[in-house]
Amino acid sequence: MEASEQSGGELTEAEEEILTVINNLKPEFSTRFDRTLAAIEESRKDLADCTERLTQAEFHISAVEEEQTGLWDAVQALERRNKVLEDKVINMEMCS
Repeated sequence: MEASEQSGGELTEAEEEILTVINNLKPEFSTRFDRTLAAIEESRKDLADCTERLTQAEFHISAVEEEQTGLWDAVQALERRNKVLEDKVINMEMCS
């Protein structure tokens, strides 16, 4: 049997001291736990904001890539046209 059971359910001085220390620690752990939960929630919000910004950046990059493809096609068409016109100028110079 335990010492507390032997004395009719009364706590010894050491047991009372241990319970007092534990009860004094409860508010400290509660405060720390609350701060930890607040930090986790703030991290979640920051992560959500970052994810949203990343999604927007991906959308803008995609739009720029599409525009770049169209511009690249236009540049190639202009280069082909320029080559044709150069050839015409050369032919006209040779004919004169």
